[in-house]
Amino acid sequence: MQDYIESVIRLDGEGDVSILIEYIRQHPLNTDDLPHVIYQLLRAERVRVAYIIAKFLENALILHPGASIARCAGDILYGNLGDEERGLASLRAQTDLLSADIQHTLYATAVMPILPQLVMTAGASPNRDEMFLKVLALLKAATAEFRVVFDQDTVPAVFDLEERRRVGRERSRLLSLESPQTQAARTPRRVVVAGRDRWLSNEDTSRVHDIAPRIAAAMSRYGWPAILLPIAGEDPGAEYRIIGDRCLQHGAEVLIIDSDLTGQPQFLQAQTALIADLRASMPGLKVVALHLDAWAISPPLLREIASKVDAIWALAPSLSLWDEPELAGKVIHLQVPHAGEYGPPVQPLQPRLVFAGGVKGYNLHRIFWLAAGRHIGLPIEWKLSSHDSDGLSAIDSYVNYMRGLSEATCCISFSMRPNLSRIITGRTFEAILSGSLLVQETSPDLDYFFVSGEHYLEFSTFSELRSVIDFIVGRPVEAECIRQRGYAFARQRYNDDRLIGYLDYHLFGKLLQ
Repeated sequence: MQDYIESVIRLDGEGDVSILIEYIRQHPLNTDDLPHVIYQLLRAERVRVAYIIAKFLENALILHPGASIARCAGDILYGNLGDEERGLASLRAQTDLLSADIQHTLYATAVMPILPQLVMTAGASPNRDEMFLKVLALLKAATAEFRVVFDQDTVPAVFDLEERRRVGRERSRLLSLESPQTQAARTPRRVVVAGRDRWLSNEDTSRVHDIAPRIAAAMSRYGWPAILLPIAGEDPGAEYRIIGDRCLQHGAEVLIIDSDLTGQPQFLQAQTALIADLRASMPGLKVVALHLDAWAISPPLLREIASKVDAIWALAPSLSLWDEPELAGKVIHLQVPHAGEYGPPVQPLQPRLVFAGGVKGYNLHRIFWLAAGRHIGLPIEWKLSSHDSDGLSAIDSYVNYMRGLSEATCCISFSMRPNLSRIITGRTFEAILSGSLLVQETSPDLDYFFVSGEHYLEFSTFSELRSVIDFIVGRPVEAECIRQRGYAFARQRYNDDRLIGYLDYHLFGKLLQ
């Protein structure tokens, strides 16, 4: 069977569809094997071959969810939309018989790998919003969860603010984040901050990455002299040796190193060698691995990194992985400092939401919120961004971004990732600290930082989003109170000085007791 899969992939790559079809016709497989073949082809992003084989199965009156997904996806990609409703109805009828767990497996193995291809094709269409909705219809047919999240037909319920607050308070699990109480209690620490140079590595047109500069700036203001070292990624071994040399020259007491790069073997090897060398020559050095995308990193890799560092700086407190003994004492959950202070809210709250961010392979579901919102005319302004350079320094560019959030007065943020996890991003904190009202797609991590209904407004489905918008438009005074309360809470708890103080206490506070 593997030889068959390799052969059809090779023929598909050669581009002659007639030869490919003839090969499939002359090499019939057992029909029991064909669904497995289709899964393998979809996983390899070979929709055309999977589509052709699915058509053979359909002609043989054989139904299978994987084949139906391939059929519906092929109809979208190749413009065969005349009979799409029948195909979607058949797929939905098949997946309705499956448990939620099996539906998620079907999504992960057959839908998620081809989703970028479907979205790119839809985005290139003159009627792209209509095509995005067709891709969404496929997702809804394949997975019941999407039918609930993107239910556009249910009339939104009246927004019950008191009930939202009650639920928010019950769910609240605010972290206890301790820090030195006074300026005098702080001990200056020499720091090296090593982070990605650009958002898109090895692309001169890419905007400079702002995370490491923001950390270095906040630490310097806190009283920890910080040296900033960019990681370009061209030669990890050489770059990490430079980091080690600068730590020695600076007499560093703390090294903050961007470890989201360690998903690539060459970076993991370079970081492992760096830490081993520094441990030998600087035994008192505290090494902090920056893992702001911890949700995307494999647990074995996180465990391996944790064994070598003093702390993991993350932003995903709901991950059960942190409960493991070898990780529990090393994790501190902090957003990135914001390179200064913004706000307070001064401009009147506007009765429309602004989304200021990008759409990439790791957050494609934003496209479906966009298309569905436009379809019924929701008051959402989409300011889609890219990682192209704006010619400014990292800090100046970030200040401009924060100013834009402040001027928006009401910002929406989305949480779903391709694996259906729901995370929080920097925008969650940035919107509130800029002085805007945050409207946030639900995430279990948010309960560790804010209280829903008190500090921000939450939605988990399209119908709930419509209800939240109706509340903002119809009850602006109450919405403004949430905006002001969220800003005051975040400003007191998550300002730059407090954030570095939390890290200070985690690394050194217990030594003073």
